[in-house]
Amino acid sequence: YYKDILARFGHPDYASNGWYENQQLFAEGKLAIVIDATSFAGRLFNPDTSTVHNKIGIAAVPTGRYPPGARWLWSWSLAIPVSTKLPSAAQDFVLWATSKDYIRRVAATQGWISVPPGSRLSTYGEEYRANAPFADFVIREIQQVDPNKFTEQDVPYTGPQFVAIPEFPAIGNQVGFKMNQYLKGELSLDEALQQAQRQVETIMRQAGY
Repeated sequence: YYKDILARFGHPDYASNGWYENQQLFAEGKLAIVIDATSFAGRLFNPDTSTVHNKIGIAAVPTGRYPPGARWLWSWSLAIPVSTKLPSAAQDFVLWATSKDYIRRVAATQGWISVPPGSRLSTYGEEYRANAPFADFVIREIQQVDPNKFTEQDVPYTGPQFVAIPEFPAIGNQVGFKMNQYLKGELSLDEALQQAQRQVETIMRQAGY
């Protein structure tokens, strides 16, 4: 179904477009629907960065028979590597970049619409909610997420698909590449799934699992 609607209604470059490209195309009025994160909202509702800022409707992703399944709580965390030569300065930056002062600075210089939407609960006060038409929707979606109940059946990991092991990025790349080949008609669905499965098993064996 996904392949069919992409072929019939998708952007001509759907197989190569990524997170940034799809966001930009939507902001230019060249995509009618985009499915991604609440973090898109600040840019897409901003009249300085979006030609469709006043023509947008938002809704939660359809969930099928298991309602919690499509909600995903993610984090753009600021990490300090152990190799840093200035750990104290790095910690000071992280504290500032996640602080109320930073939020107020962004609001004062860029406008409330550009404030990071999911970084602080305190952001969702009267000023932000008055200037960000998506604010109530975003905070409601964040608060409804239960990271331990994403799947109908029990799984040995947290969340809908991310597995917190070092090998996961390589697995995601391999599976994503095979799905892309299917979408472009280079492989059948069975071939794409079988090849992806073999590659994942190889990665896991080589890692010692």
